[in-house]
Amino acid sequence: MKKILIIIGILIAVVIITIVSLITYYNRSLRAVDPNNDEIIEVVVPTGSNYSTMANILYEHDLIRSPFTFKIYVSLNPPEKQLYAGVFMLSQNMSVSEIIEALGEGPAFDYNTERLVIPEGFRMDQIAARVAPIVGSTEEEVLDRWSDEEFLDIVMERYWFVTNDIKKKGIRFPLEGYFFPETYQVLKSSTIDQIAFVLLDQMEMVLEKYREGIESSDLSIHEILTMASIVHHEAGVPDDKAKIASVFFNRLARNMRLQTDPTVGYAVWRFNVNFYTREELNVDSPYNTYMYPGLPIGPIGNPGEASIKAVINPASTSYIFFMADICSGDPKTIFAVTYAEHSANVCKYLGCPRKC
Repeated sequence: MKKILIIIGILIAVVIITIVSLITYYNRSLRAVDPNNDEIIEVVVPTGSNYSTMANILYEHDLIRSPFTFKIYVSLNPPEKQLYAGVFMLSQNMSVSEIIEALGEGPAFDYNTERLVIPEGFRMDQIAARVAPIVGSTEEEVLDRWSDEEFLDIVMERYWFVTNDIKKKGIRFPLEGYFFPETYQVLKSSTIDQIAFVLLDQMEMVLEKYREGIESSDLSIHEILTMASIVHHEAGVPDDKAKIASVFFNRLARNMRLQTDPTVGYAVWRFNVNFYTREELNVDSPYNTYMYPGLPIGPIGNPGEASIKAVINPASTSYIFFMADICSGDPKTIFAVTYAEHSANVCKYLGCPRKC
């Protein structure tokens, strides 16, 4: 009898220890995977997903510790709100209860929208190529609409920063430089006009922050966006942008030609090259700053905020020249005050393997 009681006691102890362990494991599994990590993770929950599917998706993104305990928690604590499908922005510092609450609040965007990514510096033709599939048109149709006189008049009436400068004779794309580069969620039912307004709205939001600087600048807003588009292409690292802008201002003040290669690339429509031929450098185009003094007729791409800010608030320098370090591949920009210094830099950073 005594042995039986001992065995029963042991079994009861084992059961208690097991239950306590399971409860501890369960509670631990409901905690955040990493309480100190607030990095946003984009999670797609497909339409028709059940709790089991959601649990597996969250586990695959390392957002929960256990799919099993997630499903148990949902069963024991039925969500008050429907769990939606769509795209959610979650992080590892969220507990299971917080994740379920986020899923019940609704997605950051849903399947009625389309992601539109516009990288900094993108040209209008590149943007049109990404917009065309969304609106069910060709790239040419998108560009034609964005160049249409009627549409441009609507844009100029709607936005304070869009002026008659966009209609200058010789401009390739009137709204080049005016679409703000960003990641957007646009409705799948969007029209060509509506997407343009989304991009212009974002540019307006950014420019409003610098309204005072824009109004006090010696440059027009069209010229600011034009210079910013060049600064974007010339800067290997963001920290160099304000100094590159200062070089352009210094050259303009001395009536020197800007002689910046990206404008040649835009003029001849050839990009991502280290050198242009003599014929290309001499091409007769209002975009070619080797041929014509001052800024080109318009932007050569769509600049981001850092480039725009650099032009509105350029560094105070005496630099007249700059160049990239082609030999080492270092993205930094090499600056010089005198032509002699610049020539020495050319031999050192551009002359490889030529001896100077």
